[in-house]
Amino acid sequence: MHISFFQAILIGFIYFLGINAQPWLTTVGTHMIMRPMVNGTLVGLVLGKPIEGCIIGTAINLPYLAWISAGGSVPMDPALAGTLGTALAIAGGVNASAATTLGFSVKQRW
Repeated sequence: MHISFFQAILIGFIYFLGINAQPWLTTVGTHMIMRPMVNGTLVGLVLGKPIEGCIIGTAINLPYLAWISAGGSVPMDPALAGTLGTALAIAGGVNASAATTLGFSVKQRW
């Protein structure tokens, strides 16, 4: 599958909404938007495969169910894993279990 420039911009905007608390969105929905299941569904919607995006996002979301940032640790980035993991999985045509590996390979914030 080919991802166009406009789709890449929209995927980047989904990640932007998932990781940043915006005053015009309030911080109420930010924690929900950063979840890989929600990001995966939105990325799947942008790429024209919302069901596949939801399935892949749910597979990536499983390891993040008990995610917290405690103490002085540098937390993982579930929004990046959900957004890029789903986009790479849909573009590459891989299944949900391989998508979890793709999501974990990009999970750390650079």
